[in-house]
Amino acid sequence: MNHPVVELTETHLEQITGLMIAHVELKKIKATEDVLRISCGLALEHPSYALYGVFKDSDSSKEDETSDELVGLVTLSCIESGKELGLFSFIENLFVSSEVRHTGVATKLLKHVTQTSANKTGSFGIAVADSDLSQMSPLLIDHGFSESDSDTKREMELALETLPFERGFEGNLKYFIRHSH
Repeated sequence: MNHPVVELTETHLEQITGLMIAHVELKKIKATEDVLRISCGLALEHPSYALYGVFKDSDSSKEDETSDELVGLVTLSCIESGKELGLFSFIENLFVSSEVRHTGVATKLLKHVTQTSANKTGSFGIAVADSDLSQMSPLLIDHGFSESDSDTKREMELALETLPFERGFEGNLKYFIRHSH
């Protein structure tokens, strides 16, 4: 994957929805395409969220051309916890299409959001479903994350309640934290 991470906008709504459909199907979560499109649109419009993606390499001979197929996605929100964490960034929806897994797309997305937000917040949080721990834990540890203690987990959960979307549809979540300062 030679293409950079790009900030996604309303013009990418159909591509984001398509990738989220693949995500919920893989996780066996029941959600209609319309619900996913509305949810993705709300995330794009909400001031607390930024969405980033990577598009599939084009078969074209031009290096600067990309396809319309979104193959990697991550959502970043900046939240004030009002406690120990203060202002922190929360990473969600880190998902890579199965056809390009193990090609560095997840690493590229994770590096991008941690570098983009490093000067704005002191910490990064992420929640990982138990079913994804075996794949995600090594990636997170390589990027300086560690499993959060129960107090930090609770602080993140309370702060996340201020955002419009619920978490945990994938099952039990483990929270990880990375302090950047």
